[in-house]
Amino acid sequence: MRARRQLVFCFLAGLSLAGCVIQRPVNWPAVSDRRPETESVQALITESPAPATIKEEIDVPIIIYHHIKDDYNSNSEADKNYTVTVANFRAQLDYLVERGFTPILLSDIARYFAGDFKWPAKPIVITFDDGLISQYQSAWPMLKERGFKATFFIFTNPIGKNDNYFNWEQINELAEAGSEIGSHGHYHLFWDKITDQELRQEIIASKEIIEAKIGRPVIAAAYPFGQSNDQVTQALKDAGYLVARDIVNGRSHRPAELFKLKAYFVTNDFSRFKTIVGD
Repeated sequence: MRARRQLVFCFLAGLSLAGCVIQRPVNWPAVSDRRPETESVQALITESPAPATIKEEIDVPIIIYHHIKDDYNSNSEADKNYTVTVANFRAQLDYLVERGFTPILLSDIARYFAGDFKWPAKPIVITFDDGLISQYQSAWPMLKERGFKATFFIFTNPIGKNDNYFNWEQINELAEAGSEIGSHGHYHLFWDKITDQELRQEIIASKEIIEAKIGRPVIAAAYPFGQSNDQVTQALKDAGYLVARDIVNGRSHRPAELFKLKAYFVTNDFSRFKTIVGD
């Protein structure tokens, strides 16, 4: 627990330097009263043939990126924890190619346990948090070149309004190429420390905004700062999400843990990266 608190503290420092908007807003976006469209969500679970058998536990590394940029040495020590240089990112992707890894989406884990996704021999889930523009400018061309897909978690408030973040045209490009767009909230607040109404807005409003912009259901979420509780998890389920990613380290996942999927932050330490993903 102490180690997790230290990780969250470092993460907060990194986000502050990255320019994330985390203050409590005065005006919240409107939220409709519609229920999640079950048919459209289920339509996502029909693309791959069902596996012959479904394991009770699967082993897959889920990795988390933030900044992909070259001014690494100019960053503070805290921000370095969330920055990977362009050259190092390229080397990490090449390592995955050479070792025969197959990138899958975070929601593919839910599809597998539902019997609707054929598990590859060496899967990996590549995720990006916050919708930072360096992910589009630096990471996306390299992912696309290798035919890799990823899950991008965005918080919707700065999208299209702040040049440090994606715009909707870029997000649509990612989605149309097969990557997944998930919710990271609207204002990137602590979901376990806000009112019921604020939580509803963070979870439902962000989902509806993204769905309206990309024309696809949003079924994956990532907890801001890795903070959650039973109320938050139930709110995600009620809103129609199928999976949620935590920041607790680990790579084994069970059906009962779909809203507590374990993951690793990726740093600029290439040796550590190889240890996380394995051979």
